[in-house]
Amino acid sequence: MSAFRAALRLSWRETRHVKGRTALVMTMIGLPVLVITALLTYYATVDVTLAEDPAAVLGAADARIVTTAYTSEVSQSLGGDIVLATENSTPAGERTADEVTALLDARLIPYDTGSVELRDSERYHEVRALELDLRDPMTRGIRLLAEGRFPAAAGEVAVTPALARKTGVRVGDTITVTALERRVRVVGVVEHPYDLNLQEVSGLRDTLLLDKRGGHGAGWLADTDRPVLWEDVERLNGIGMLVTSRAVVTGPPVPGVPAGPHDRVIGAPAVVAMATMAALVVMEIALLTGPAFAIGLRRRRRELALIAAQGGSARHLRTIVLADGLLLGGVAAVLAAVLGTGGTLALMPLLKHLLGASGPADVPWGLVLGVVALGVAGALFAALMPAVSAARQDPAPILTGREDSTEDPRSARGLAGHPEASSAPGGSSLVSPAPARASAPGGSSLVSPAPARASAPGGSSLVSPGSTSGGRPAGRPGSSPGRRRWRVGVAGPAVLSLVGGLALTGYALGGGKLLGVGSDPLLLPAGLLVVLGLVGLTPGVVTALGRRAGRLPLPLRLAVRDAARHRTRTASAAAAVMAATMAAVTLGIVVESTFDATLLRYRPQQPPDALRIAARNVDDRGWADLRAAAAEALPGVSLVPAGRVFDKEGREVQIVSETDACGSHCLIMEPPVGDARLLAFAQGRSDPRAAEALAAGKAVVFGPVRLQNGTLALQLYANGGGTELVRIPAVTAEPDDPRRIGAVIPPAALEKEGYAVAERLLFATHRPDDLPRLQRQLSLPTGRADVWIFDREMPSTLGTLWWAFGMALLLSLGGTLAATGLAAADLRRDLDIVSAVGAPPRTRRAILAAQAAFIAGIGTVVGAVGGAVMGTAAAVPMTRRGEPVESLGPVVLSVPWTAIALVVVGAPLLAALIAGLVTRSRQGPPPRRLA
Repeated sequence: MSAFRAALRLSWRETRHVKGRTALVMTMIGLPVLVITALLTYYATVDVTLAEDPAAVLGAADARIVTTAYTSEVSQSLGGDIVLATENSTPAGERTADEVTALLDARLIPYDTGSVELRDSERYHEVRALELDLRDPMTRGIRLLAEGRFPAAAGEVAVTPALARKTGVRVGDTITVTALERRVRVVGVVEHPYDLNLQEVSGLRDTLLLDKRGGHGAGWLADTDRPVLWEDVERLNGIGMLVTSRAVVTGPPVPGVPAGPHDRVIGAPAVVAMATMAALVVMEIALLTGPAFAIGLRRRRRELALIAAQGGSARHLRTIVLADGLLLGGVAAVLAAVLGTGGTLALMPLLKHLLGASGPADVPWGLVLGVVALGVAGALFAALMPAVSAARQDPAPILTGREDSTEDPRSARGLAGHPEASSAPGGSSLVSPAPARASAPGGSSLVSPAPARASAPGGSSLVSPGSTSGGRPAGRPGSSPGRRRWRVGVAGPAVLSLVGGLALTGYALGGGKLLGVGSDPLLLPAGLLVVLGLVGLTPGVVTALGRRAGRLPLPLRLAVRDAARHRTRTASAAAAVMAATMAAVTLGIVVESTFDATLLRYRPQQPPDALRIAARNVDDRGWADLRAAAAEALPGVSLVPAGRVFDKEGREVQIVSETDACGSHCLIMEPPVGDARLLAFAQGRSDPRAAEALAAGKAVVFGPVRLQNGTLALQLYANGGGTELVRIPAVTAEPDDPRRIGAVIPPAALEKEGYAVAERLLFATHRPDDLPRLQRQLSLPTGRADVWIFDREMPSTLGTLWWAFGMALLLSLGGTLAATGLAAADLRRDLDIVSAVGAPPRTRRAILAAQAAFIAGIGTVVGAVGGAVMGTAAAVPMTRRGEPVESLGPVVLSVPWTAIALVVVGAPLLAALIAGLVTRSRQGPPPRRLA
C-alpha cells in the first residue's frame, strides 16, 4: 500500500470519528463553493443566447432583418448586434420590404420594436412596445399566450404579466397610447419565454409605434426556402440592414467575425484581476478552516507520534495531515458544487416566479470546476501549517505523557514565563511556583502533589517561572534561538510582503506599468500583498497582546492568554476576519470618496431645491390645463415659466452648448428659454445689467462658457430631423453660486433664427412633501407632467454597499464563532478548574465571550487599518479619473464612519454576545485522574 493511500485511509477514519469537526470544516469549505456555483449556474441558465434558443427571437422564421440609420454598407457580429458603418450616411428614412426581397427570396412579416407611453386611469407608463402579428405561425415561440387571445386588429393589444400587475389592467380593459392619443383594448396577456419581468405591450403594425424610419427598431421576420447563410447576411449589410440568421448563429463560427458584443480577447488587466480574486478566495477559505485543522492535529498528535515511533518520516506525517485537507476539501467542494448546481436547477421553477427569469438548464462546467479547485486549494493551504507542525513534533514527550504542543512551543513558554502567568485577582492563582496550592477565594485551597501543572487539553498548561515545558526550560521569548528563527522565517516574509504591497501601491499611484499592466489594475495585487503581509504578522500580534494581558480582569486575561497559547487557531480566525474587513473598508472608502468627488466637482445648472415641471407631448390647451393644475396643487408657490423650442414642422428642438467648466469641457443641457423672471431665478439674484442684455435679445451665461467674439454657439437637435449650429449674441454674468454654470436664452434670439418658442416649463424654489403624488396630480388627460427636483444629496456607502459590509460582518461572525467553539472544547477542563476554585457561573460565559471579542477585535481593527491604507491609495486614481492632469485638484478622501463602526465595533460585540448566550454557565466537576 502506498504512503499516500494509507494517509487517505487514516484521514477517512479520522473524519468518521470526529463527525462534528468534520461537518464544521466541510461547511466552511463548502459554503463559499455552494454560493458561487449556485450563482454561476443561475446566471448561465437565465442568460439565454441565440445559439441556445433561437425561437425566443426568431420564432419559426429563418432570419430577422433590422434596419439601421445607414443606407451604405455596415458590418455586424454573428448575432446581428454590432453596427459599424464604413462611411457616413444621411438618415435612412423609411425602408421597404421590396429592398429586402430584391436580395433575399423570402416571405416577410413586419417585426418592429421600440418604446411607447401608455396612460391608464391614474398615471403614465413608459414601456417596451412590440408590433408583430403573433397569430402568424412564423412567430411561434416569441411570445407565449397566458390569457385571452393575440391581437387581431389595429385597436387591440396584449400586455405582459409584469405590465398587467403594474397597471392593474385586465383583459377587456382599455388604455391610452399617448403618442397617438388612441384608446386600445387589452385582449390578451402574453409572456416572454424567459423574462417574466418584461413590461411590454404588443400589437399589430401602426398600432403603437409611429416612427418606422431606418434605425428605429423597424424590421421584418423572414421565412425562406433555404438557410440564410453568411453570404446573404453580407449582401443585406451592403444596404444598411442587420440580419440575425438561424443558420449563422447555430452553425460554426465565421473566421474574423465576433460572435457578440462581448466576444473579445481577455487582456492582461482582466487576467491580473481574476488571478488576484482567485487567490483571495483561496486565502479566505484557508483562514476560515485553519483553526479546525490545527485542533484536529492536536487531537491526533498521539496517533502521529506512534507512526513516527514506528518509522514514519516527517514526509509521512506531512502527507497524513495534508491528506485531511485534500479529503475534506475535495469531498466538501464536490458536494457543494453538486448542491449548488443541482439545487439551483431544481429550484428554477420557484426562482422563475420569485425573480422573474428562467431559461434552459445550463451549467458552466469550466467555471464550476474552477471553483471546486479553489475550494480544494483553500483546504490544502489550511492544512499546510499544521502539516509542517506535525513533521516537527517530538514523539517521545507525547508517548511518555509529557507535553509537546503542535502549536509553536515557544509561544507557550513565552506566555508561561511571564511573571503573572496565572495570577487571579487578589493573589489567587491556578498554579503556584513550587508545591502546588491552588488558592480559592476566602483562603481555601486545592492542594496537589508535587510540582503543579494545570494541564489544558492538548498538553498546553499554565505554568510558572522555573517550570518546564516539554522537557525544555522556559525562558523569555526574546532569549530563544527558535524564537529568532521564527521571526526570520515567518515575520521576515510577512514584512517583505507588506512592504512590497505598499511599494507596488506607490508605484501604481505614480502611473507606472508592470509587464504591460496599467497602473490602476496593479492596485488589486498590491492589496493582496498587503493582506498576505498582515496575515503573516497576525500571530505575532496575538502573542504580543497575550504577554501584556497581566492587568486585565480575570475572564479577559484567561481568554487572551488561551488565545495566545493557541495562536495558530486564533491568528487564522483573526486573519480571516481581517481580510473580510479590509476588503469592505477599502471598497467603502473608494465608493464614498468617489461620491464626494463627484459632488465636489459637480457644476450645477439649477439652483438648489429647484422644482422643475415639464410637459411632454401636449398642445397649448393641454399646457394651459397643466399649468392651472400646478397653480392649484402648489398654492402660494411662485411659478416661473420657461419655453420650449420648436422647428418649422412643429418638432421639438433640444439645445446643447459647451463650456470649459469641467476640466476639459462639458455640455450645458437644455439651457432654459425665458424672460427676466427666469433669469433672476437661474442666477439666484437680481442683476439689472444682465436683465437689460436679455431684453435686448442677448443670452446671459454663467461660468466659463465658450464665447467667440461675443456670441454663444448652440447646437439645436430636432426630434426626427437634423442638427443646426446657431450663434447668438451673449454676455456673461455672475450667479449667486460661483460653481454654477448655465445660460438663459431670450426667445427673440431663437425666433429670429426661424424657430418658435412656446411655454412648456415651470420652475419654483420649492420642495414638495410628496413628489410622486404631485406628479399624479399634474398628469391630466390633456397633459403629461414630468416633475423633478434638484437635490445634491447622494446615498452613503452604508446604503450603497450594504452587501459588502453585511458579508464582512457575516464572515467575521462565522470565523470568530467557529474559532470560539473550538476554543470552548480546549478550555473545558480549564473552565471546570475555574468553577472548582469558586468562580461564579457567569465567569464561564465571560471567558468565552471575551475569547470571541478578542479574536474579532484583532481582525476588525487590523483589517480596518489595512483597509484604510488601501482605500486611501485606491481613492487617489478613482477620484481623479477623467480629470486632465493640468486641472487636478486635491485628492478627495471620505470615510464611511458609520459602516466601518458597524463592522469594527459591532462584530466583536455581537460575537461576544452570541458566544456568551450559547455557553452553558455550569458544568460538572473535572474528571478525576488516577495516579
